[in-house]
Amino acid sequence: MLYALILSATAGLATTLGGVLSILYRKGDHKWLSASLGFSAGVMIYVSFVELFANGQSILIEYFGSFKGGMRALISFLIGIMVVIAVNRLIPDLCEPDIGQHNEGRTGPSKSLWRTGMLTTIVIALHNFPEGMVTFLGSLENPRIGLMISIAIAIHNIPEGMAVYIPVYEATHNRKKAMWMTFLSGMTEPIGALLAYFLLMPVLTPVLLQQINIAIAGIMVYISLDELLPAAKEYGHYHLAMLGLTSGMIVMGLSLVLLS
Repeated sequence: MLYALILSATAGLATTLGGVLSILYRKGDHKWLSASLGFSAGVMIYVSFVELFANGQSILIEYFGSFKGGMRALISFLIGIMVVIAVNRLIPDLCEPDIGQHNEGRTGPSKSLWRTGMLTTIVIALHNFPEGMVTFLGSLENPRIGLMISIAIAIHNIPEGMAVYIPVYEATHNRKKAMWMTFLSGMTEPIGALLAYFLLMPVLTPVLLQQINIAIAGIMVYISLDELLPAAKEYGHYHLAMLGLTSGMIVMGLSLVLLS
């Protein structure tokens, strides 16, 4: 159990490593900001469709057949989208950031980036939660499989950490706050592991886990299209944002292929 928990925590801490690498980012570098936001969107869209949705749908189809399994996948995806729309409406500003003295004349964009950073933190945290369960349960079943799962998750958690750190830092110009948010988003992974063991094992079925993953895919796609890409365009470097988007998909795709 301790080995499985350590693997889950290590995979989660890779999100923080993404934040550490983002320290190289200089505030006000709008070219890098546009590219990195596009990169983050590429990572999240690729993970959502190629890994979470595709794998989840195939398992649901295996359980329920083509029509029922496909409909369950579609409904789960739409539920994820509706959840993030509800969050947008219920919490429009997601806690006002301390941006006044650092961002004179740029309050609008800073508030927008704070919102983007907060939503990305939430969605990455939700995404890491079932990953922690998968790593933990896989490690209990087979330590070698658990190690491979942990490595794969850690690699794609690094760019996810960048997706959290950069918009929060650009909005607040506070590296400690940005790093803290990045760390918290990754620590839902070992929390997910503990809950999987103590609370959810009696009720957590492969079907329920896949439906949760597909709903999270819906959340991630919506955040990418509604928050990350518009924020990247806002800083006037559309082609760099698209280059970042493509690069994010390539990096995530390679990480999944190499560790498959």
